[in-house]
Parts: sequence; structure tokens; C-alpha cells
Amino acid sequence: MCRVGKAAIIGVLMLLTGCGAVRLAYNTAPQISWWWLDGYMDFSSTHSPRVKEGLEQWFNWHRQTQLTEYANWLALQEKRVTEPTTAAEVCALFDQGREKFQPAIDRAMLMASELLPTLGVAQIAHLEQQYAKKNAEFRDKNITASADARRKLRKKRAIESAERLYGKMQAEQLRVIDANLAASPYDPAEAMAARERRQRDILLTLRRWVAEKPDRGVLLASMRGLMERSEHPSDPALRAAQQRAIEFNCRASADLHNSTTPAQRLAARKKLRDWEDDLRALASERAP
Repeated sequence: MCRVGKAAIIGVLMLLTGCGAVRLAYNTAPQISWWWLDGYMDFSSTHSPRVKEGLEQWFNWHRQTQLTEYANWLALQEKRVTEPTTAAEVCALFDQGREKFQPAIDRAMLMASELLPTLGVAQIAHLEQQYAKKNAEFRDKNITASADARRKLRKKRAIESAERLYGKMQAEQLRVIDANLAASPYDPAEAMAARERRQRDILLTLRRWVAEKPDRGVLLASMRGLMERSEHPSDPALRAAQQRAIEFNCRASADLHNSTTPAQRLAARKKLRDWEDDLRALASERAP
């Protein structure tokens, strides 16, 4: 699947853990997703109704079939969040999360396979322009900015992410965050290069689809191949760097969790319960 489409889906799903008003966020997600996708693709008057209808259909399906599964999974995590953890357990949790989201991605690919062959050179050109714009913003914040500004930005993001689950970070957690940022293998220049490689692959693949108009089976196989290349690069050095990053992130997450207080872990359990309750309520509601 085109990374644009996958990112939109994952971005919407992340609303489930990144926004206090989960039910409001989810109910407005089809419109938000439309704005996001159209910003990248600048759909024509012919495409726009089809994309909007497809998003509505996907979210209706998602509400009816997936939200209860997510709620059940969160219920299991509520029982574990007050206990210490290990890097291996965190990695296993991330893998479970990806597995839970995979049906949603598969469904989106199936629906997108009807639209993608109808895109034209104008949409692809607009996507290329948006990539260039976003890449410039990434460079400004993550590469050309001063080392101090980059460090502060990364710390700010890490704190905001942690506080969505545990509440206010205290001195011990801030120390752990600082130590993990200092030890991180993250290289913004390397991330930029990987980002541009993915974008070139997406643009080349989209242009091939537009030119060749493959049948649905061939297109779906090509979409899965694009996703596989994006998530699992063929270059051994890139794969090794990716694995190092995954292992580091698991260790960093475990270190932070183990540094939290009993009160913070109880707050995390309550937050997970609140999200679970919101998901069950959404699953039982009719789509607005």
C-alpha cells in the first residue's frame, strides 16, 4: 500500500491513544482523514466523492469489527501496566499492536485498490510537491537546526508521549528520558535518507500503476510489496540499523516504565481503562 494511505490509517488509529476525547476524535476521523489525504493528493472532482465514500465505508467497517478487539486487548494491558517490564516484553507488546492493526491496513489496501489505478499524473505531481515540502520541514527541525534545538525538540516529544499515559513526568523519569536520548542510535540524516528512499519508491510505483493499469490482483500484490520494502528494507546495513533502533526503543520504553511511581502506574491503568470504555462505547454506537 502507498505509505500515504498507511500513514493516514495509522495516524487515525493513534488518535485512540493520543487524544483525551477519544469518542469525538473517532467520530470526526473520516473528515480529518479526508483533509489529510487530500492535502497530499489534491484529488480531482471525480476522485473526491469516491475517496470520501471509501473513508466512510472503511470507518463503518472498522467501528463494527475492530474496536471491540482493541478494547479487549487494552483490557489485558490494564492488568500488566502496574508491574515492572522488560525490553523483550515491550517488543512483544509492539508486535501485538501491529498484529491488531493489520486487518485494518489490509482492508484499506483492498478498498484503495479500486481507486489507485484511476489516479493521474496531476495527483502524483502534487504528492511529489508535498513530499518536498514536508522534507524541507523535517530538515529544518531535525538536521539544520542547532544541536540544542534538536535535543530540546526530541525531549519535548518524548515527555509528551510519556505523559499521555503516565501523567506528569517527575525528576527520575526526566533523568531516564535524558539518558535514553543521549544513548539513542537515532541519526536524523540517516532517517532523512530512508524517508527519501521510501518516497522515491512510492512515486515510481504510483507512476507504474497509472501507466500500466494493472488488474486488482496484480495491484494488491504490488501494494503489499511496497509496504514490505518500506518496513523491511532489502539492504543488510539498513535492516541492521532498523533492528538496532527497534531494540533500543524497547529498552528505552522499559527503562521509563520501570522508573515510574506506583501512583503513575495506577494513572496509566486508569487511562487504559478510559480508552477501553470509549472504544466499547464507540463500537456500540451508530456512526454519525
